[in-house]
Amino acid sequence: MNRYMLFIIIFYLLLTSKAGGQSIFEKKYSASTNDMVTRIITTHEGGAILSGKSNSFSLNDNHFLLKVDSMGMVKWAKWYGPGNAGINSITAISSGKYVCAGYGPENNFTKAILFCVDTQGSTLWSKAYNTLGSYWEATDIIMGLDNKLVMAGYAVESGDINPFICKLDTNGNVLAFRYDKSISSANNKIFAICQLPDSSYFGVGEIEGTQPNIYCIAPNKNLISVNPKIISRGNLPGGRARAIQLTNGGDVIIAGEVNVGGTNGIDILLMKINPLLQNSSHIKWVKTFGGTGTDLLVSLKRRSTGDYIACGKSNSYGNSYQGILIEFDSLGNILLARQVGQGADEACQDITEIPGGQTFITGITSTTQDDIFLSRIHPHDTTCWMIPLTFSVTDRTSEYSFSSPGATSQSFYLTTNIVLNDNLATISENDLCPTTTLPIISLTDKIMSISPNPSFGNIQLQIGRSFSKITLRIGNVFGQPILHWEIPVVEEGETISLQGKDLPTGIYFVHFLQHNQLIATEKIMIIRDNDY
Repeated sequence: MNRYMLFIIIFYLLLTSKAGGQSIFEKKYSASTNDMVTRIITTHEGGAILSGKSNSFSLNDNHFLLKVDSMGMVKWAKWYGPGNAGINSITAISSGKYVCAGYGPENNFTKAILFCVDTQGSTLWSKAYNTLGSYWEATDIIMGLDNKLVMAGYAVESGDINPFICKLDTNGNVLAFRYDKSISSANNKIFAICQLPDSSYFGVGEIEGTQPNIYCIAPNKNLISVNPKIISRGNLPGGRARAIQLTNGGDVIIAGEVNVGGTNGIDILLMKINPLLQNSSHIKWVKTFGGTGTDLLVSLKRRSTGDYIACGKSNSYGNSYQGILIEFDSLGNILLARQVGQGADEACQDITEIPGGQTFITGITSTTQDDIFLSRIHPHDTTCWMIPLTFSVTDRTSEYSFSSPGATSQSFYLTTNIVLNDNLATISENDLCPTTTLPIISLTDKIMSISPNPSFGNIQLQIGRSFSKITLRIGNVFGQPILHWEIPVVEEGETISLQGKDLPTGIYFVHFLQHNQLIATEKIMIIRDNDY
């Protein structure tokens, strides 16, 4: 057996060992008054850190962090003074070290704040960034391919709002800086940023004029140029971009909201573009999804299957807002849509995949006060808070175009070391579901089981239930579809043979879809005879 074959087997065993049981929980975390979460990041121990703000511990909002284990049990909670502050984004810089980005006071001004904590939440360093007399807020922070931090945000000076991007080392020291004013408007914000395969960056947000449109900047890796663009619908509102995700092919998918008018009002906006934006074909597709109220997305991530998960909120399906979760493919086709919440006002704020295909999804639930909720789920679950939804879908690709507004650049900034006092917080933890753990599903209860696995190419699927209008897809570990079959009807207990003899040695995913909705996913290892 050659080394490549041995690596494939070990990798497969690691993947399948993490798939494990179908553990699920829905928890609420409360302090004395209002506690809000904005982002979640998984930890190297298998749990998560939730970041946001809280006014439960002083007269004003404070930076707030909550660490939980893999089953949502609180490890610690901390708030960081002084007040009038909040965290908008968090990223890991190494195993057990995290950098938080947001805003806070320093010398009577509101400034962009970065601070680094260790695995116990203790502050390692903290810095403030702005220009004299201005309001600065950091909206996103990422770790780049060169192990450098990139912070994005916006500044308010003399009534004008303009975006900034700052490249830093892992101690918060500035390496490069851009602060740009669009020639066509003075009300531009960047909410999210990603790094492209060529090490340049792409940030998205909004530009406010007679109606909001999507504002993009594309600085190179040294932030020397920014190449701003506006994506719009002519004289109609173009929308706001709240989240961005790089695709496997080097394009980007943007998520947010747009006012489509009529009975639908505010709808979910999804678009896929080539970040170069040099001709109209670079707008690959644009779709809106929604009901009769307000529907929007604030977080977007790519799954290991190559599909995408996103979350936000909607009031189209009741008198109050509910969280929403969607999964869609690279063409913008909805694979599933779920309501997240019961009764109170809920809003999903962030979502991330964890090993085994499960996800953490977090947000805010409000009755008499704002509290934090956290769920660990399979996206296709319909237990507890996961209630299926149906959105109306409209293809709006032909409505959108882009323009280049031009920009003037400034490079002046101030940075200061500041002191943040970290304080332990007391948080109560409550289960939101009557049952917090589901048992491991046996093969006989599964929608499909695969044999043999590993396989030499002849794949046998045993179907656990009866279905109609089935699609079976095989994709690689990069999420790229390779083979697919359309099957009108399958019966419970039926065995379906799939021929994958032309597939090279590797790990693959078999996706089971009904009516274009993902129902189940299983991993399979293909072995070729000549790999022995």
